[in-house]
Amino acid sequence: MLPGRREEGKCNSTPPCTLGLCETKVRSVADEDLTIKDFLQLSPELKLPFAVHDSTLQKKEKDSTAINQKNYPVTKQLKLFVLGKSTDAQKGNYVFIKSVAGNRKAVHLYYFNEKSNFTGSAKLLDNGPAAKPGRYVRIDSRYNISFIKEQRTPTGEYWTDETIYYMDAQASRTVNV
Repeated sequence: MLPGRREEGKCNSTPPCTLGLCETKVRSVADEDLTIKDFLQLSPELKLPFAVHDSTLQKKEKDSTAINQKNYPVTKQLKLFVLGKSTDAQKGNYVFIKSVAGNRKAVHLYYFNEKSNFTGSAKLLDNGPAAKPGRYVRIDSRYNISFIKEQRTPTGEYWTDETIYYMDAQASRTVNV
């Protein structure tokens, strides 16, 4: 076989592939023609537990995680970045997406069932006018979603308020008692 030719979906020579001469293109979440299944496969896998803090909002994301916005309404300065996904074998995929519009930033959780159908979403954290310090969200290995607020009382003690949800089969958030 000649160097640089493609055989069974793989290049047999490194230099031509490195130069982009192979027939197959490396796909990314920024591609225009992605299906939901492609998007879910290309999203990086997250290890649970996963926490979303203020620092997650402030962190500058890599351009390689930017989502193509051709099919979204035109919103001034809106950028979307996939933070990652976690797959629950019984239920489906949880995808974490960060949105940035000027100074406003937020992290959203999108839920896709086992057939890759979108079934629901939730805003996990934002830096809007009502945002307060000491808030974060944690998703554990059982896919419980914990919204946590930590405050210091005037006496110097720490106070923690934690509300735990889970996504049911219809992707609605339900309080976990």
